[in-house]
Amino acid sequence: GDVFKAENTDWSEAAAYLRWMDDLALSVQKAFDAQMEQLDIARSSLRVLLSDQNESFRPGGRLYNVAQAYRNSYSGFIAQFTSLRELTGNNEFLGGSAKVGLLGCIRSMHAQWQSHKQEIQPWCVWNDSRAKALLLGLQGLIEQVEQGAVDLADLKDHFVVSYASWWLKCILDREPLLANFSGASQAHKIAEFQKADERFQKLTVQYVQAKLRGKIPTGSELTGDLKGEIGFLRHEAQKQKMHRPIREVLKKSSAVLPRLKPCLLMSPQSVAQYLDTSTQMFDVVIFDEASQIPTWDAVGAISRGKQLICVGDPKQLPPTNFFSASDASGNFDDESLIEMESILDECLSCGMPLSRLAWHYRSRNEGLITFSNHQYYGSDLVTFPSPVETDNSVEFVDSKGIYEPGKSRTNKIEAAKIVDEIEQHYLSGAGKKFSIGVITFNSTQQALIEKLMDQRRLANRQLDEAIAQAGSEELFIKNLENVQGDERDIILFSITFAKDASGKLSMNFGPMNKEGGHRRLNVAVTRARHKVKIFSSLRPEDIDLSRTNARGVADLKAYLDFALHGARVLTEQAIPSGREPDSPFEYQVIDALRNRGWRVVPQVGVSGYRIDLV
Repeated sequence: GDVFKAENTDWSEAAAYLRWMDDLALSVQKAFDAQMEQLDIARSSLRVLLSDQNESFRPGGRLYNVAQAYRNSYSGFIAQFTSLRELTGNNEFLGGSAKVGLLGCIRSMHAQWQSHKQEIQPWCVWNDSRAKALLLGLQGLIEQVEQGAVDLADLKDHFVVSYASWWLKCILDREPLLANFSGASQAHKIAEFQKADERFQKLTVQYVQAKLRGKIPTGSELTGDLKGEIGFLRHEAQKQKMHRPIREVLKKSSAVLPRLKPCLLMSPQSVAQYLDTSTQMFDVVIFDEASQIPTWDAVGAISRGKQLICVGDPKQLPPTNFFSASDASGNFDDESLIEMESILDECLSCGMPLSRLAWHYRSRNEGLITFSNHQYYGSDLVTFPSPVETDNSVEFVDSKGIYEPGKSRTNKIEAAKIVDEIEQHYLSGAGKKFSIGVITFNSTQQALIEKLMDQRRLANRQLDEAIAQAGSEELFIKNLENVQGDERDIILFSITFAKDASGKLSMNFGPMNKEGGHRRLNVAVTRARHKVKIFSSLRPEDIDLSRTNARGVADLKAYLDFALHGARVLTEQAIPSGREPDSPFEYQVIDALRNRGWRVVPQVGVSGYRIDLV
């Protein structure tokens, strides 16, 4: 051809052409592999092109133009392919540009991308976030995610734990006191402190006893009234019959009694019955659970002392006629409850000095007091955080029961499930470690559970023995009206009310519809030390607040929602500006409205213009 020019031939150029021909022959052979018949046809066609149609390969020729167009397209393809590899961050993407069947692979991948194009945007977001995370030194976390060791849903928590662990290690290394901390040594100190504390309590009892014995008049002290009263008491103690009335005995020993018995534990009725009013026998009178003591019952006890300490919670049960509202057969009608003013209410309204307890001591799990703390105490109670994140101390049990209105006013299915729970608790041996109590919404449900429990114990001797041999705190079954002051490790709470057999639900929830119903709920939900299980055939969405304005019913709905969904339902409630009312009068109006079931928000508005109450 044109390359050969006799003695002027450029042999390097000729060698290049030969190499090109060898490469062409090899490429053709690879293309057809073992298909010999097709290979022969291809070689014949190439021979014709390279000999007879050689002019077509010269610049401007038809085949030259086609080859040039192919070369340009291939260069563009290589540029795009290289860019794609860079975007994916994978230099081995699809095996490289020389891979056999590359175009088919690209076509297949493009089809897949088209069918998943809705995922491209999240993928881009991930890559962007990934790049930022790598710049922040989170390569280890990214690797764990990409390897599947950490789920994306847990990524935040995993990071927080990892960061906290790293931070804690830094603090421990930096503080000598923490760096040298020994868990075993600390546990030993705690055990020693507990022993010392127990010894101190016993010594305190002995000290008080010795202190009191030292006040008993003897020898030269027995003069005047003291001598006469001591002689009178000894004489009465030696008598076998014809004893004087207790009131007369206490009156005639009024001088020596404070030295013999400096502290008397009595009910207001006992005070009125046994203590004379002629002298102030005591330095101080203390009322416990004062919210349940009617004013007229307390006045007599107050007159017997020089000072008064009134201890109680205005957010808990007020005095009622519970113990006098029974009919001749002894049955109690929950609907006949009448609330009365308490001595605590009187003390608060007259402006006596107030000291509020800020620490909550009963609940071992923070979740047990969370609802009441938020709903009734303005989240002011100081509680101890639970040691675990997933606090399941409040559990909702769907009873799927039916409420029987009218005279029965019971939920038999729910009662049976509670008895099953009690049986399982004691037969599993848990009764030796955790005490248990049952709270019902009315006295008829209480009586039904007591009856079923008695039948179960008679039928199962093992259960009866397990209950009898349980810890010092016995099983109790009580209703809302008489459970204040009690506590147990585990409380089973029977909501009782539900839809009737026809599927209808009345918005009458007994005492919860009355004024102060929310106070009953507050008492019930704060009786447990470790766990409360709510047995309910109602769900929060079943309670229609448009049909009642009772605060107790609204709080019951909120509590069921809390039991089902946790504390987040409390934090999700809308909180306006957060400003407090401007005057004591506004506080009083807010309390009055809330007690009637209204939801009140103070100081709603913007800038200098606000509405007092909404």
